[in-house]
Amino acid sequence: MPTPEKPVTGPERMQQIFGEDGLLSEHLEGYALREGQLEMAKAVDFAVSDGSVLVVEGPPGVGKSLAYLVPVMSSTQKGADGGGRPRVVVATANKALQDQLTEKDLPFLKGMLSWPFTFRSVKGRDNYACLKSVDEMKTAKARKGLSKKERQEVRDITKWVGETTVGDKKELAFVPMPDVWSKMSRGTDDCAGHKCALYTGCFVYKARRAGPEVLVTNYSLLLADVEVRSSSGSGVLPDYDLLICDEAHRLTEQARGAFGFEVTLRGSLAAVRPVDDGKGDESRERLHAGTRSLIDKLFGDLPKWNTAKHDDPRIRENPRTDMSRLSAHLTSCEEVLARRAGELDDPEKKELMKKKAKRIERLRERLEESLTARKGDRVYSLEDTGNGHVKIVAKLLDVASLLAEKLWSYPKASILTSATLAVGGGMGYVIDQLGLVRDGEDPYVSTIASPFVHANQAVLYVPELPA
Repeated sequence: MPTPEKPVTGPERMQQIFGEDGLLSEHLEGYALREGQLEMAKAVDFAVSDGSVLVVEGPPGVGKSLAYLVPVMSSTQKGADGGGRPRVVVATANKALQDQLTEKDLPFLKGMLSWPFTFRSVKGRDNYACLKSVDEMKTAKARKGLSKKERQEVRDITKWVGETTVGDKKELAFVPMPDVWSKMSRGTDDCAGHKCALYTGCFVYKARRAGPEVLVTNYSLLLADVEVRSSSGSGVLPDYDLLICDEAHRLTEQARGAFGFEVTLRGSLAAVRPVDDGKGDESRERLHAGTRSLIDKLFGDLPKWNTAKHDDPRIRENPRTDMSRLSAHLTSCEEVLARRAGELDDPEKKELMKKKAKRIERLRERLEESLTARKGDRVYSLEDTGNGHVKIVAKLLDVASLLAEKLWSYPKASILTSATLAVGGGMGYVIDQLGLVRDGEDPYVSTIASPFVHANQAVLYVPELPA
């Protein structure tokens, strides 16, 4: 059949794509109709057109990614005759699926469908090289103490940064050592944002600026966008109209962590590391050194205290630690840095100094909350980091109302899919956990049957165990 020239809309058009002699059969060798895939595509197409929420369970083998991408891609064509073309965000639980979508599924659809569309993968900051950090690593002072192999990696990354247009470390021909990459990338607290002299070429902000119709990201970035958008009005991601959540069974737990926090020894020490502002201050250095010493002691005492008190990792009572003294040191660090920020003329250095003060304030508040003033809507625990240390983890118990207010109310339509969503044969549990009732209306739900006949297509091996 000829390639359809009109936007794919309605069940008949889904049949033209997914049917026995449909468009997919012309582009996939050995293609066979999967009734479940067609059923899911029709459900997604309806939800997008209706502007509603759809929860659809599709077991392995259904072909879920094409079942939601084809009808959603048609929505990017619909704007061509009238208003602006809608932007789609596809969020996944891991980078592997993110890469599959951008390297396999979306390029395939781009070659098959008759209308053009653009797409881009958007990842967290630590996946991108920082132009400022790379520039700073060119100095002998910054490279001091690096091994021969580390110096070579710095040179290789520097050369690559001069050639790449994306800056994603996935492009590198080698996997950089974590300590090297941490010096070539930069976190939010160490970034001056639009006040940075190299902002216009920043790989992170280029990836997040408006442009493609389809943005493929992960839950961490999607949920960070929710928090930033609700507080400032503009998000980490560009504005979008349609949202697809793949592997949606993992969204609840991801949201509990994203709307909570973690405090690690390494992160705490980095927060109080002195800032080089071109002006030495011996008293400030002593203050920071004293604060780091107290942080070291705290994280050294926590696992011993918790193990002696409880059989599980939850923090149930205030540990016997001198938190008041540490709080006083952190408050002094905040005040010193805020005062110094007011004295600086350079806008980039001023912004970084203010961010440093804010980061220490956030550290103090989180330590105080976890160890002395725990909230009833969160659970606090100590988790082993695998390197002999522990981290403090706080998770929000109920994310339903927050997601209902700040996530599902934003896009025109939302599609949630996974191989495992139903509990007890129904979707009530996941709907309640994720707050999917919108404007008083329950979401549409669909459960796709498995394409496999397990009685004929499964084998159970039972090993012979010694008596």
